[in-house]
Amino acid sequence: MSKENIRPITMEHIQRYGDIYAKAFSGEPWNDPWKPEDAVIRVQELLESKQSYGLEYVLDG
Repeated sequence: MSKENIRPITMEHIQRYGDIYAKAFSGEPWNDPWKPEDAVIRVQELLESKQSYGLEYVLDG
């Protein structure tokens, strides 16, 4: 049985979020040259800004 849920994102998975961000914005349609380590910094800035809120969808842990 799969366990699915949506929950607020936390700094615990910041590296994973940076990887996702880099892959998303390095491809079509943006084609920006994001490195994962730079994307981690960007995502951290977004989360700390208090003007953004993120959710993660968790499937099977």
